[in-house]
Amino acid sequence: MKYGAIRNAEFFRFLEDHTEELLNREKELLLHAVAVSAKIKASVVEEDEREESGLRRILNFGHTLGHVIESVYGYRHFYHGEAVAEGMKVASRVSEKIGLAQKGTSERVETLLRAFKFNRSFELKDIEKHLWLDKKVEGSKIHFVGLRRVGEAQIVSIPVNELIKLMREVW
Repeated sequence: MKYGAIRNAEFFRFLEDHTEELLNREKELLLHAVAVSAKIKASVVEEDEREESGLRRILNFGHTLGHVIESVYGYRHFYHGEAVAEGMKVASRVSEKIGLAQKGTSERVETLLRAFKFNRSFELKDIEKHLWLDKKVEGSKIHFVGLRRVGEAQIVSIPVNELIKLMREVW
């Protein structure tokens, strides 16, 4: 889901259209999903092999908040994918809130996450102070991975305090 959200709207649509079959573990569709995901990741890494352009940062979509959730809950309450999914949900909501994403982007992301049974909950207040510890924080700003639309991610440098405020507003 992350790879479709950040880089390939057609793949995201494939996941929307074939959710039931993928949940039923239809082999050909699963193999296709894994292959496309790997290809998307490889293309991003290849385009920014030395991490000079910043493009590789889009691979962190959902991870900023996801890693904080994992840390706060002691790596026991959430699987990594569940924590990242929650991060994707919040990131897509924040993207819309700041006018980066097209209206409806977060609803598509959240609908797909729910369809694939990613619907956990956490207390935002529990994680706010831990956001400052993220490795993407530089000074008082963080490199936030947002969406412009499904299939297109963008890095936004945003003050951590502002991101926390925005997360409170969309949560």
